Amino acid sequence: MSAASDRAVRKALLQAQAELERIELAQRVGEMRNALSPGNLVQRIVPMGGSVGEGLLHRLGGQLLNNPALLSGAALFLRKGNALRLVKIVTAFLAMRKAWKAVRGARR
Repeated sequence: MSAASDRAVRKALLQAQAELERIELAQRVGEMRNALSPGNLVQRIVPMGGSVGEGLLHRLGGQLLNNPALLSGAALFLRKGNALRLVKIVTAFLAMRKAWKAVRGARR
């Protein structure tokens, strides 16, 4: 093979490798965007599995212990006497969760 054909082959291989890297990067960006969506972030903080009666306090307590930021936030709310605000937020969250399940159930 001549030097010109070697360069052409090498150039084609580099272009193919660059295209594969671009495709992989696009896939990883899509996965990251999906992982950082608000729904997934909320689900990581408060798992939606199981019924409300099945150890809700146990799951929330576990999440508070595993996530120091949540524990600090809860302590801040309770220390400042804003327990009513926390109850309102939790109530709103549970209402939104119930509405979301109803919407998902209607789609099926």
